[in-house]
Amino acid sequence: PPGAGKPPAVARSSVRQQVCFGLLCLVLCFITGGEHAAATWLAPLGIEFGGFGIGSAAMMTSLFWSTICICRLVWCAASACVTSSWPTLLVDVSLMSVGSLMLLAFARAPSSGGALWASALITGLGASSGLPCVMALPAEVGVPMTPFAIAMLNAAGSFGETVFPFICGIAFDRRLVFGIGLFLLSMNLLSVLSTSLAWALAARRPKQGAPGVKRIN
Repeated sequence: PPGAGKPPAVARSSVRQQVCFGLLCLVLCFITGGEHAAATWLAPLGIEFGGFGIGSAAMMTSLFWSTICICRLVWCAASACVTSSWPTLLVDVSLMSVGSLMLLAFARAPSSGGALWASALITGLGASSGLPCVMALPAEVGVPMTPFAIAMLNAAGSFGETVFPFICGIAFDRRLVFGIGLFLLSMNLLSVLSTSLAWALAARRPKQGAPGVKRIN
């Protein structure tokens, strides 16, 4: 039959969708970066500056990862009832910003170990469903999840989880605890801004008669 053997047409995203996808990649970079920076350096910060014992630092790290694990399991059950992941993602990145504020509070008063525990818990809450939300949103926006799109998301996540702990390690070596908190807070606030912009773009509808998605024959 005519056309037999030809590869299926590939959808090409509009400029609006491409910008939205780029912002989501940026948000994923911030989320994975903040998650792995916290996982790497919260315990050493507690030991070095907060007077934590090895056991207490290990328990705090376990709290961080347990929070992420439990909340992702909850998200698996709740996601079927969610019509859009945008509100959840905005709450996630906002929680990570609050977690960074708790880290700044610890930097101002290292004896207040509770602030560091709160940072671990709140950052874990924010990072837990942030990753699955970002992975689900391209399809919601109408961006085809091609191998290239998946590779871009993976590259953005890997960049964040590699670079953020490295930057925090340099600050830790120089005993710049406040600098670590300020860096993570800045990145998380950029994440909130990027999420808000992406959501606003996603909410815009193409003008009447303007094609939302073009096709490549």
